[in-house]
Amino acid sequence: MGQSINHDPNSLKGIIRAALPPAVLRDLLTPQLMKFCEQYPDIDLQIEEYTAGVPISFENHRGDLLDIVVSYGPDRVHPNIVQICYGRGDLISCASPMYLKRFGTPQTPEDLSQHTGIVISNNMRATVQTLTKGKESCAIRWKKQIIFDSPTAAKTAVLLGSGIHTSLPLLHCFEEIQQKKLIPLFPDWEQPSLGLYIYTRPECVKLKRVRLFIDWYKTVMAKIHSECFNATEPYFGDRMRNNYFNSL
Repeated sequence: MGQSINHDPNSLKGIIRAALPPAVLRDLLTPQLMKFCEQYPDIDLQIEEYTAGVPISFENHRGDLLDIVVSYGPDRVHPNIVQICYGRGDLISCASPMYLKRFGTPQTPEDLSQHTGIVISNNMRATVQTLTKGKESCAIRWKKQIIFDSPTAAKTAVLLGSGIHTSLPLLHCFEEIQQKKLIPLFPDWEQPSLGLYIYTRPECVKLKRVRLFIDWYKTVMAKIHSECFNATEPYFGDRMRNNYFNSL
């Protein structure tokens, strides 16, 4: 505590403890984080996976206080923490060509009652129950469900042709869509986008190294989102791009 109090808040030297969603860390950010470490060798990054969802907890399993947490949001329980919305996460329905060849392509959400659903159930976000088109709403019902806690494992199951996913984050499957390993379904039907948030403690935002990491993270994710939008524009037009940038 004494070292923290006496440390120069404008210094780019010291520890940053950041917790990131597992899929973001594994699928998207690890190479970029290594570049950050090379660029700022005096900053000691301590990165871990965050799966608790909201309300946000800054204490990890070792009892250390985290400086930065990235998750969905907003957190309405803790209004005094710093909450930075950096975009929105869109969820899509999709399946592999292998599955569609074997079981047929559903034309409407009602047809899902004849199909196997790959479903995510964890603390990060609620399971998607309905799809909407304008003022029209349709409840999702499956012939059979396979439930995963891990979004990465769920995506793998879809790629293997085991079922249809109705809530796969577009950010984590745009490359597979571009490569035609996954086929988007129901492009006119939507589900609520998820707010993407960076959280930090008020005392941490006074530290220049923390503000630097937050700005770096926003820049890197904006670039990744732009790649995602360009890859999926033939399927969704500008809808996903507008959702993201209108939320900033």
